[in-house]
Amino acid sequence: MAIGNIALAGLDREQLLHMHYQMVLIRRFEEKAAEEYTLGKIGGFLHLYIGQEASGVGALSALRPGDYVASSYREHGHAILKGVDPKLVSVVDIKPTGIDDIAAKYLIDVQVPPPGAKC
Repeated sequence: MAIGNIALAGLDREQLLHMHYQMVLIRRFEEKAAEEYTLGKIGGFLHLYIGQEASGVGALSALRPGDYVASSYREHGHAILKGVDPKLVSVVDIKPTGIDDIAAKYLIDVQVPPPGAKC
């Protein structure tokens, strides 16, 4: 049965599809991060967000555009959901960038809230 014009928890079909897209984007990002970590291209520790995509998408979809998020652990998905380019998120953890492994865990995008949050 095809999904028609339905509403679930007050969300229409387009909103639900967008949320699904976000969950898949985060999952693919995390899977690629795991692959790069296994190949030794990401130093230090890598704590994946796999299996938690729905909680992040659900929570952050309730925010207004200017709202801030202060994440402290497994926050790659939060950064992507707030609009940080996944390519930028992926670059900060990879050794060849020259960024220190510890400092690289703190991503700040001054164009996208949350400025100063740990991402």
